[in-house]
Amino acid sequence: KAHYRYTGQQHELDISSLNYAEGVYEANVRLQASAPMRIQATLQGQLETTLPQHPETTLQIHANASVQGTLATEAARLHIEAKAHSPAITADAEPAEDKQLSANISAVIAPWGPQILEQADVQLQHINTAWFLPEGPHTDLNGSLQAGPQADGWQLQAKIQNLLPGAWD
Repeated sequence: KAHYRYTGQQHELDISSLNYAEGVYEANVRLQASAPMRIQATLQGQLETTLPQHPETTLQIHANASVQGTLATEAARLHIEAKAHSPAITADAEPAEDKQLSANISAVIAPWGPQILEQADVQLQHINTAWFLPEGPHTDLNGSLQAGPQADGWQLQAKIQNLLPGAWD
């Protein structure tokens, strides 16, 4: 279910229920009709799935994301925050941290700038890309990534491990 409205000043989109990739999502988007084209968007969702290394365990994932910023001109900047997590699960006498998933992502994007990604910080624990992208590979991603400017250039640091490696296609 969705509702779109143009007020003359801004575009408004409200999605009260969207079923996608084993989940149910809600979203609200507000986009200013003229420059600087301020945007404010939020997404909340829940999905039920299994943990990559523990297919016998069903878990609920709570996800939310937000985008705020402007879209007009080279000065445009978008601040993106996304989080997904599951409650701690204790079963089969295994430690809860082995079955808990989380993703925390923040980024600053300059959509029309020479360097589109200005800053990023990612923390992952037991993330399966197929949960969010049905055509994606099944993974169990763990680790971190930081990217951003330095005095003399740009720096990227990443340590990401896939505990469920497989073919890409």
